[in-house]
Amino acid sequence: MLTLFAFLFVIGLLVFFHELGHFLVAKWSGILVYTFSFGFGPKLFGFKWGETEYVVSLLPLGGYVKMAGEDKEEDENVPENRKFNTKPIWIRALIVVAGPFMNFILAIVIFSLLFMSYGVPSVQPIIDKVIEGGPAYIAGIQPGDKIIEINGKKVTLPEEIARIVNESLGKKLKITVERNGKHLTFEVTPIWDNELKRARLFILFKVVVERYPFIPAVKKGIYTTFIILQLIIVGLWKIITGSAPLEVAGPLGIAQMAGEAAKSGWVNLLNFSALLSVYIGFLNLLPLPVLDGGVLLLLGIEKLRGKPLEKEKMQIIYYIGISILLILFLFGTYSDLLRIFK
Repeated sequence: MLTLFAFLFVIGLLVFFHELGHFLVAKWSGILVYTFSFGFGPKLFGFKWGETEYVVSLLPLGGYVKMAGEDKEEDENVPENRKFNTKPIWIRALIVVAGPFMNFILAIVIFSLLFMSYGVPSVQPIIDKVIEGGPAYIAGIQPGDKIIEINGKKVTLPEEIARIVNESLGKKLKITVERNGKHLTFEVTPIWDNELKRARLFILFKVVVERYPFIPAVKKGIYTTFIILQLIIVGLWKIITGSAPLEVAGPLGIAQMAGEAAKSGWVNLLNFSALLSVYIGFLNLLPLPVLDGGVLLLLGIEKLRGKPLEKEKMQIIYYIGISILLILFLFGTYSDLLRIFK
């Protein structure tokens, strides 16, 4: 039940904000919106407010915004200036790109709220625990000591200290620490840790949680979203060039990951939601028919040709897009089942 709830929460959040982006820009541009639907398939329930019907449908794996200008028979009595297909290309492009854009905004909002409310854990070069019997314990290093130098070189980052120690197996290191305002130097020889498979002093660093004010939190939220997007693009390029294997997660895999995140608490579930929102935003911008990126590509072709593609060609392109997505869906589900049974 927890996995199902977590999955519906994550997907619902992402789908709602994605479709909300399309909806808001369509309304802003004066287009008549018939339906705002959360989910696909048969309608479960809904209500009408103004000229738009808001519905919840059976399959929560997506949603849609039905606008005038998509069905000629239904649009007979609709003014031309209220139809999607009569709007300038730049307005139609804005409507299309607004969905993925809202996914990025959602990620930024979630990250920013988490940075303000729960903070960001950071490891400090201050020793929190010295494991008894280890090299640091034998040398006389104590909890509370702050490592400031190794072999006369100043160090400030725990990652840098760990790297130097790992590269110095069996070698004596002169480690200078700050203790009660005094500087003390110890000779310590790193030894091998069979469990972690690296050289260690057998110390644990202190973890400090830093909460951010509003503006720094938003800046860090934007930066974090940008870094995730950058990693996605790099990962996709590695897959295309063959330097990394293709790994696809379907609905089962997403549900499983959402369930695992939920078990760790709301913070991890929200973190997972923000991460997935960046993925959804990026994937929707890929130039595949049916996806938002495919619609943008067709609008670009229309701009170059001076007119839209013929209906028959559009149908062929959409069939190709649906086939590609169906193959990816089946491959993702197959991969999910393999992971689950393993």
